[in-house]
Amino acid sequence: MNRNRQNQRPFMGVARTLLLLVAALSSAPALHAQTGFLGIAGVVKNAGGTGQNGIRIQIRNTATNRTETTTTPSTTGAATGFFFVALSDFSGNRAAAEGDTLAISAFNGTAQISASPASYVVTSGDISSSLVRKDITIDTAVTSDNTPPSVTLALSASDANNVAAGNLTITANFNEDIASTSTVKLEVTDPTGAKTQASTVTRVGARQYTGVYTVVGTNTGLYSIGVSGAKDAANNENTAATNNTFRVGSTTANAPVLAIAKVTGSGQVTVPILLTTAGRSIGAFSFKVNYSPAQGSFVKAAAGSAAVAAGYSAASNESTKGQVNITVFGVSDSAIGAGESVQFTFQTTAGLTNGTVINLAGSALDMSDTSAVNIDGETIESGSITVGASAGGRTGQACFDVNNNGSFSASSDLQFLINRILEVNDSRGNFLTCPNTGDQTCFDVNNNGSFSASSDLQFLINRILEVNDSRGNFLTCPTPAGKN
Repeated sequence: MNRNRQNQRPFMGVARTLLLLVAALSSAPALHAQTGFLGIAGVVKNAGGTGQNGIRIQIRNTATNRTETTTTPSTTGAATGFFFVALSDFSGNRAAAEGDTLAISAFNGTAQISASPASYVVTSGDISSSLVRKDITIDTAVTSDNTPPSVTLALSASDANNVAAGNLTITANFNEDIASTSTVKLEVTDPTGAKTQASTVTRVGARQYTGVYTVVGTNTGLYSIGVSGAKDAANNENTAATNNTFRVGSTTANAPVLAIAKVTGSGQVTVPILLTTAGRSIGAFSFKVNYSPAQGSFVKAAAGSAAVAAGYSAASNESTKGQVNITVFGVSDSAIGAGESVQFTFQTTAGLTNGTVINLAGSALDMSDTSAVNIDGETIESGSITVGASAGGRTGQACFDVNNNGSFSASSDLQFLINRILEVNDSRGNFLTCPNTGDQTCFDVNNNGSFSASSDLQFLINRILEVNDSRGNFLTCPTPAGKN
């Protein structure tokens, strides 16, 4: 009897184990079907009724975190389009399984756009067919903002061209709301080039900031204002203000007046550019003048009054018809006195009626030198250059008084130019590299940005030679009025 009980113990242990295993299996979840590939396709519609360019549909399997996107619908901007997204893994891993939740959204290249439905649960039928049909509706288009805010400035002074000493309030007005987290700066650059931040910059409203700058009356000339740090909701920073200058100690009468007035018939017109800066030394400066070729043609540029003529010369070219580039350079390092001038001459077109005004277009005067527009901290300005036309003879563009000696002799002008361009220390007469713009033996005659002696000499030869003479001989140029 006891022996039989002992023989039954191993069997009872195995039975108990089997019962526990069956119970465990019965309580375990069923194994779900899965696939290595699942395609999701359907129609995408815009609830707002308008198309969205470049929308991408995005599907994310939240169980595996696998995310796929598509570039459809197409970039035609249609209100309705089709999309197809493939979740795939051909390495034997699971791409999707029954019960997985797919998160659905759209992306416009800048921001996520909500979609309806926002999610979908994969079914066993989806796994069997490896395809899900799901139509999606997205919100009205979200426009990508890549446009920076623009800004205009207003000053508390009544005349921006004659600002007095003291506190000057600068108001910056923007064309869109500026984020309150922006650090807006108003920086003033004075005529010496020194930069000062305006104090107490205040946010008056979402589109307006103010700051205060203290003007020193003895520091006369042109000032500029820089605006920075103003960002919109899309983090675009503002562009520069266009009306960003003011003057101290000057009036609107000093502004450039670029016109040739009361022209009758054909004749030469000499236009002086007045240099209002006194007692400042200068190596060279250049300016550009635009005009209408239908009304006249450029003849020459030369030094004007005796003080300038004694120490300065002028060269010019017209690489583009209607645009003259003029360079004035110092023979010696002397100073320009106030009221001295450089002049350039136009030949007006026959048939112009009395009272015709030739405008030298737009902001035609563009003065600059190797240190920007300033000479020793002072700004070169033009005075009034509105002059009357006078009848006269013809001065061809192939002839001009280069060495300003009162003669249009081509041979003497050419010799002068050769002497200026050649390095005099080179006994062989070879062209040497000009060291810099301050070397008075070298200058950019054709105003092309290069001090290459060979290109400058060729330009000058072409200008002085009478191009109609096939033999290359110098022809007689007409004598300038008032000179022998």
